[in-house]
Amino acid sequence: MAKANGYVLRLQKEREDVFEQCRAEGRVFGEPVDDFSHSRAVPLVCFVVSRRDEISYIGQARRGVKSGTALTRLNVDEVIEVSPPITIQELENRVPNCHRTSKCGH
Repeated sequence: MAKANGYVLRLQKEREDVFEQCRAEGRVFGEPVDDFSHSRAVPLVCFVVSRRDEISYIGQARRGVKSGTALTRLNVDEVIEVSPPITIQELENRVPNCHRTSKCGH
């Protein structure tokens, strides 16, 4: 059985409006992120975190092509709003130990 993978995406203030516009129009949002190893063919669960450290959206993401030195494009779509938003700590507390990893995006 395949193991689920996720990505915690923290948007800069100036990118939040672009993200919201893409989400409202049903378009894919692309964001350059630090390079990471993951198959481009395998989707990721993307947790979009607000400046208040709350998960405000969850979407499907895929690693895209290189977007600069040590950067990769993260393509996010099928975004749904988490209402009310939940903190990262609340989510971590609900994940069983057998599914936790030492790698964390925050």
